[in-house]
Amino acid sequence: MSDVAASSDKRIFKYSGQTYQDPGPEYTIEEIKQHLASIYPEVAAAEVQQKTMDDGTLEITFVKRAGTKG
Repeated sequence: MSDVAASSDKRIFKYSGQTYQDPGPEYTIEEIKQHLASIYPEVAAAEVQQKTMDDGTLEITFVKRAGTKG
């Protein structure tokens, strides 16, 4: 039974026009965000947006927040 649930919990991650496959359900969205922030520092402050696609895949997008300098 859990195998069926696991297959319907597909996730993909997006940032700056790039799509990243889910490294595994054992990783939280925050852990994946932290990993991407090691490559793209601006992801650390990014907003997380989620939407479920027609096929049931959860699309998680990291959106850079507009900031001010100075």
